[in-house]
Amino acid sequence: MVALAAAKLPTIFDVGIDLGHVEVRHDLPEPKEFFDEYVKGWRGHPSEKKGKWKAPHGRPVLLKGAAKRMPAFKKWATDELLLKAYGKVKLDQVETEKVETRTKYPHDNWTMEKFLNNYNKSDLYSTATPPKKLQEDLYFLPSFNCGGFLKKIKSSVLWFSSGDTQSVIHNDGGHNHYCNFAGRKRWILWHPTLHTMSKDLGWANGEEEAQTNPAFENTYGSWYAVDYNAVDLKKYPGWKKMEFYTMDMEAGDCAFLPHQWMHHVQTLPGRSIAVHVWVDMPKKFDESSCQKLKDAGANISDLLFQLSDCKLGYGDPDIRPPVKQTGCKLSRRMLKQEL
Repeated sequence: MVALAAAKLPTIFDVGIDLGHVEVRHDLPEPKEFFDEYVKGWRGHPSEKKGKWKAPHGRPVLLKGAAKRMPAFKKWATDELLLKAYGKVKLDQVETEKVETRTKYPHDNWTMEKFLNNYNKSDLYSTATPPKKLQEDLYFLPSFNCGGFLKKIKSSVLWFSSGDTQSVIHNDGGHNHYCNFAGRKRWILWHPTLHTMSKDLGWANGEEEAQTNPAFENTYGSWYAVDYNAVDLKKYPGWKKMEFYTMDMEAGDCAFLPHQWMHHVQTLPGRSIAVHVWVDMPKKFDESSCQKLKDAGANISDLLFQLSDCKLGYGDPDIRPPVKQTGCKLSRRMLKQEL
């Protein structure tokens, strides 16, 4: 007798209730509209009628082509350009795995040259803080220019690999300003109110699990420890009822992901570069900050603030004294040219 092949388990994109793609915009909302619609706003979700989800949780949005206005989009277009301009800069963290398990220790302080010479023939994956030189090629989107968005900038990460990467299923402590400069990414997103620390979803605390399960040795943080390429619905039946959105990013796109939204990110094969910045959002929009920029001669619809113009580190426990407020310095050059 010929043994029957075992049924293939579904991926995380194939289980649950698909609510479609997140909103896509081909323009950039003004800061006040952005605050009202995406930081505080939510409308039109099927579960609202049930009184199940209570605002404000914010809502994600894909901003098509927004990153193409930044210098990084052209200056980072090839490895040759990066090597020539930034070969000697240091990357403070380079991971050794493309599929995130949170069990392997990263390399420290590799030069860009060393990374470029090795990443295409290995599982190396930059998760470095963007070096200052590269920060000069990055801008906050105009939607963040005023209103109080830049008073609590937490941290930033340069995601750089040869593609085919996968993150764990997790949420972030800050709101995510995310721009993609090379390659394609596929996201799956779950609303914060669907996040439960339950066993039928596979929620795990790495440090606690490591005490009894050798598979979690050296892990950190908390996340859904399911196999997102083969979800065992008998073991984790909760995923059958999980409502989710998808988001497809191409090179040149940016996205906003509100804090606490659970997500999983897959990068398609091929050279991939993205940068995110985590920020805490104001509870109330600061109208006066917009007027101050206008009074200074700035156009709040322009790219005004390079990442290098800004102070980071809000909420970082390793920084002493603690950073109680961040901010960005408006350069005189931005008042003389339009990007």
